[in-house]
Amino acid sequence: MEKKIHFILIIASITLVQDSKCLLQTRIIPGELHETITLNINKSLEYIIDYYNENQLMESFNPLRIHVESNNSQNSAPIIVVVRQKQAVLSWKLPLIVNSGSEKQQQEYMKTEQTLCYDGSKERINYTQLYYAASTNKSVPVSSQPPYVTISTLSDVNVTASVSLDVEESFYILPNVYHEVTVSPSTPRFYYYGFPQNLSEGHNYDMVTVRLHSDSDVCMTVSIQNYSCPILDLNDDVTFKGSWQTVSREGGLTISRDNFGNGFFIVFVVKGDDYDCTGKEVSILDRTKKIKFAVFPTISYDGYSVAVLVTLDGVMFHELWIMSRIRHRLYLLLLVILKFVRWVILKITIPWTKLNHNMR
Repeated sequence: MEKKIHFILIIASITLVQDSKCLLQTRIIPGELHETITLNINKSLEYIIDYYNENQLMESFNPLRIHVESNNSQNSAPIIVVVRQKQAVLSWKLPLIVNSGSEKQQQEYMKTEQTLCYDGSKERINYTQLYYAASTNKSVPVSSQPPYVTISTLSDVNVTASVSLDVEESFYILPNVYHEVTVSPSTPRFYYYGFPQNLSEGHNYDMVTVRLHSDSDVCMTVSIQNYSCPILDLNDDVTFKGSWQTVSREGGLTISRDNFGNGFFIVFVVKGDDYDCTGKEVSILDRTKKIKFAVFPTISYDGYSVAVLVTLDGVMFHELWIMSRIRHRLYLLLLVILKFVRWVILKITIPWTKLNHNMR
């Protein structure tokens, strides 16, 4: 019996030693806004950055934007970034792999940026309230639980990752105002438009057009997505939600409030190459793209219908007026012809009458 007990203890000790070699250590560290945190991680060590502070909640007018960068991560054992919010989870790999339009090439990006949704974005507060506050120059910051950011890898050797969390500088789009932004395949951006009402008399805000311009030939995707999380803003998934368009220099999309009653997100992300815009497998090394865009109110379908009817009424009235004028002129011409025929008849008949009278 004692031999069996010793044997079991020996097996248990061997198991503990083997497990200790594969033990994963998780370290939780605090994080602050606008602070860059540099981490060294491997398959045995991961970090959770806790941006929550019990003494204060993060209050901001715009969403948070996270930056993650590495100079030595490998695609064979990438860094896994997981951002956990109250009602959303966002994850991606570093290096970020972006496929070409023809799917014959791949590019690796060591720097990534992502804009996070507001905490509780599926509730009835957040974007819409903040948008109308911004449109009336009011300050209504939102208090929300900051995210937890997990940085991990299965690399056998140490890899370095730099993480920072900031506030998006510009997010709420007002009508008739141009905005400039720089995007790339690994640093997409999105903005919110909320169909404001009664901001300017004489404009119709139930139908708008998003217009954009760029001096660069780099191919990109612009997507219109409804106001809900998650926002799909990477090349692998940006076309899975809403309506979208590939753009090189000029682009435009018309959006109706009937389809996006609570407003919409305007998403920009650059393609891995220019195949989807040109049909040619041409890749520009510098895939950053600066664009200028704005949202312009335009005529709605109802207004368009009214305008068409008014135009048709005008055309019909004009045609009737022309027809009446033509009929009037034809009538006058007919009177002239009748008078001429009568005159001719009189000229012919009167001499014959006189001649017959003389012959008698």
